[in-house]
Amino acid sequence: MKVKAFLSSLFSATVLSVASMTATATDLNICYVKSPFNLQNIVMKENRMLENEFAGSDVKVIWHEINSGAKQAQALAAGALDVSAVMNTASLLLAVGVGNDLVITTGAAHPDHVFALVGKKGADFSVKDLKGKTIAGPRGTVLHQMLVAALKKEGMTMQDVKFVSMDPPKA
Repeated sequence: MKVKAFLSSLFSATVLSVASMTATATDLNICYVKSPFNLQNIVMKENRMLENEFAGSDVKVIWHEINSGAKQAQALAAGALDVSAVMNTASLLLAVGVGNDLVITTGAAHPDHVFALVGKKGADFSVKDLKGKTIAGPRGTVLHQMLVAALKKEGMTMQDVKFVSMDPPKA
């Protein structure tokens, strides 16, 4: 039920954001993030919730896949993006810190128990086994924050691993 309430809030916030746009605006540029797994964003896009809501109007929904919060902030600042569905705290603070006027309409938490380590098939390992290993992932994202938290829980820091920043598809 919480997921349904959140989807409803996100959907309403997006519709209200578009309603406040100027009369000449016909494109709604919205960020689509599927990695890391963002259920609310996936459901809204796959079920064409926004397209259905604006059917019969002159609003055209255009989805942009941008996995980096920093890149989303840049697109918002440049006017290339109207709605960012997923940004972490660090990206929001950086965007506001350089003068971007952002409005947060709702939020979603990512519980830390959703974190998983992925390795070779049949391998059995723990967070402690990461010491001295190379780890690839997107820096400054919720995935990065969860890695830092997992290491800390085991008495480790990012200095105990070699972290290589890259987008999820490449990682």
